Amino acid sequence: MNIESIVERALCDELFTVCEIGYLEGGKRSIRRWGERRERLFDLASLTKLFTTAVTLSLIDRGVLSLSSGVSSLLPIASGSLRKRLAPITVSQLLTHHSTLPAWHPFYVHATMDFYAALETALTAEGASSGMCYSDLNYMLLAQIIEEHTHMSLESAIKTLIIEPFGLDDTTYHPDPSHCVPTEWGNRIERKMVEERNLSFDGWREEGRAIQGEADDGNAFYYFGGTAGHAGLFSSTDDLLTFASRFLDGFISETLKESVFTDWGDTRGLGCHSGELFPCNGWGHTGFTGTYLYVNPTDNRVLTILTNRLNVPDPRSIHEFRIAIARACLAC
Repeated sequence: MNIESIVERALCDELFTVCEIGYLEGGKRSIRRWGERRERLFDLASLTKLFTTAVTLSLIDRGVLSLSSGVSSLLPIASGSLRKRLAPITVSQLLTHHSTLPAWHPFYVHATMDFYAALETALTAEGASSGMCYSDLNYMLLAQIIEEHTHMSLESAIKTLIIEPFGLDDTTYHPDPSHCVPTEWGNRIERKMVEERNLSFDGWREEGRAIQGEADDGNAFYYFGGTAGHAGLFSSTDDLLTFASRFLDGFISETLKESVFTDWGDTRGLGCHSGELFPCNGWGHTGFTGTYLYVNPTDNRVLTILTNRLNVPDPRSIHEFRIAIARACLAC
């Protein structure tokens, strides 16, 4: 089945209402779009983690941090019990999701607490994980480390170290809403997650309108004010292709880049992962809103798939769609 047929079938099945696919190989890029809307910026959701990763790697490359740096030693944590809990965790474990931190917690139910107090509450409520556990909390901590060691806000650090030198014109935490593809109607999914924890929150966005130009992720929007290490960035297909190509081409030392695309356990590299979702020996990341970025460090091929999968009556997994598109584009 060709790409056109795969996308048209997905649109008919209401997997999303807008889709853009970008492909870059040998310096040549192509971008195709489906859907009636003309906005060009997508809520990247967890693809934001790749930008946080890029800043972290830049600091490692400059000797400001190391992969073996302990989290407790990098942050001004007043609580002795929190310092003790984080003491065994290293930067590499945050990047590879082997930190033992829980997958998620709604920080916004603790809106009056500062980050470290809310984190300690979250760790008590959720408990520890074991093995590889994909966790937003890892990237919340990386954001704190970045701010502490660049002496800049996270937004300024990403802009100064990544967005401006890479020449990214569309990537921002604060987009013009009229340029953004709509996502979910309120936080329907997170609302259920909060209820399942027997917690309460009364600040939900109304479900009668689609979220547009605001981070869909609840922690990013309600707690961090739209600027977070794990979510919150908006970008375009063109910018993502440029970001990935610049990342692959001399952004960091070859030795560190080799570490990025090494399996540190459970198919996790530094800030990315491999496996079925990334065929032909690729690596990449996905985002909850329906985003996807694929890179192949061997031949420098890049693929992006941007959708708004939450902007439908019944949001479902689009993993099979992503795999089908990747295989069709990569011919494997």
